[in-house]
Amino acid sequence: MKTSPRRISRLWRCAPGGFAALGAWLSGPVVAAGAAGADQTGQLEEVVVTAEYREEKLQDTPVAITAITAHDIDQRSFSDSFEVGYTVPNASFRPAQAAFGNTMTAFIRGVGQYDFDFAFEPGVGVYVDDVYQPFTMGTQMDLMDMDRVEVLRGPQGTLFGRGSIGGVVRLISKKAEGTDTGYIDVTPGSYKRIDLRAGYDF
Repeated sequence: MKTSPRRISRLWRCAPGGFAALGAWLSGPVVAAGAAGADQTGQLEEVVVTAEYREEKLQDTPVAITAITAHDIDQRSFSDSFEVGYTVPNASFRPAQAAFGNTMTAFIRGVGQYDFDFAFEPGVGVYVDDVYQPFTMGTQMDLMDMDRVEVLRGPQGTLFGRGSIGGVVRLISKKAEGTDTGYIDVTPGSYKRIDLRAGYDF
């Protein structure tokens, strides 16, 4: 049987289309399985915040906000409030010593205050369970039993008053749930020092 050059040319033109169809048919189940796996394992954790004094999803909040959850605090081994600044864009939290307690100097978008003078309010408002801290002294605190830390960037005077021209740091404690569970953390140090942290949910 003889094959004409014209027939061979026609076969070569059809070959790429056939290979493409075969490849699509073989890869279809693989792509579908991959998409199904992504739907099952690629879901993001839903974070609920109260930046506007009502519970809403972090993605639905019309505010430049960073939320550091209890899981994030545990995973990153944060122990002091100034350490959350490592994960917040356009923010700088630093520890400083003051006359009457540990101080956290907070700056957001370049606005803040180093001075711990009673005559001045800081440019970044710090709230602990919605209680305003009017001075920088004592704002560096332990993150023990924290549910989350919310950092709002930019002026927040509408909801938080004049002391929040740079932004707001909200530290929100965990609420008791009555699970009868607890934990103990023991950290050894130099010169026979031992740090003990414990908590119990009644």
